[in-house]
Amino acid sequence: TEEIVIKGDNAMEKHDFKLKEEKANAGMIRFELTWTSGADLDSYLDGKTASGSNVSTNFRHRNAEDANGETLAALDIDQLTSGGKETTILYDSSGEYEFFVHKFSGNVNLGETGAVVKIYLGESNTPEYTLEIPQDVDTNAWSVCKISNGKVNIINKGEDRNTSSYNRG
Repeated sequence: TEEIVIKGDNAMEKHDFKLKEEKANAGMIRFELTWTSGADLDSYLDGKTASGSNVSTNFRHRNAEDANGETLAALDIDQLTSGGKETTILYDSSGEYEFFVHKFSGNVNLGETGAVVKIYLGESNTPEYTLEIPQDVDTNAWSVCKISNGKVNIINKGEDRNTSSYNRG
């Protein structure tokens, strides 16, 4: 919208302004990772859009874009210390994706880090899911969930993972 004020007997024949399309973020999913102790944890989002574009975000690749430069997903910050928060946003959840957490470094088991992932759907400020890492996880990764065409499927289990293929520059 734009407000136009015409004072007195002045006439306005033409006024140009641009309209900006507002994108509906109904298919958006936001992941917030927090943890309390002993490790450097990293958020990973990996998968493909419905049209086949690869999507991968992590501490080395914080943004994923399509061929037209549109942002498909983004990680806000690579938090290196305990008490941190990392937020990943998947802008279009039509496709197949996985969100997982990797323990980059630290002297405690992954299950002892107090990691929590909150998952928000659309533009909601209330999490749809709040997942605490199981305390018995002693692997290097925590598979949080998979997304299949907008549907969140909770996994919530530990697994050993080699992330070197995700981290190449």
